[in-house]
Amino acid sequence: MYQVVSFNLAGRQIGQRKKRDSRMSRIVARVMLVIAMLAVSTGVVLANSSSYSWTNDHVLVDGKANGVFHGMDAGALWLTGTMWTYSKDPGANPSPFNVRFQAFKTGFPWDTIACDKTVTPPATLNTTTSWNYNCSTNVQSGTFYLEIWKATGTDDGWNQKGNGTMVTK
Repeated sequence: MYQVVSFNLAGRQIGQRKKRDSRMSRIVARVMLVIAMLAVSTGVVLANSSSYSWTNDHVLVDGKANGVFHGMDAGALWLTGTMWTYSKDPGANPSPFNVRFQAFKTGFPWDTIACDKTVTPPATLNTTTSWNYNCSTNVQSGTFYLEIWKATGTDDGWNQKGNGTMVTK
């Protein structure tokens, strides 16, 4: 059996270039796939603002323990939010304890507090209170999380919910 082989003017076998081009295309496609997978897998994207929401029926809502992180750009850090008391347990304190919001920047060997704000929650069910707080801190870009807790560290029997935004300006 005979095999017909054709050559171009450069002396290369026709079909050889197609093989090399398709091999190069596969390599480029694989590199692009790896880059896309890395971009998706990082999970935290830096931004000038990041929303949060929470429910506190006891003492502490810990963003780090819950895996809720906020990638923030560098700038002046602000915390904005709205909070309301949605229920009250039997035997609750006569009035709710203050709620403390702390924003932490992750770091090595330890995380640092970037913002600390205490808010007095409403003592009337389903009434809101809001704030827009300048943390007076210029932060470097990075990953942040919130801890939201009763300022006394004990459960007062008042259950709050809220939402807000971390912003860098």
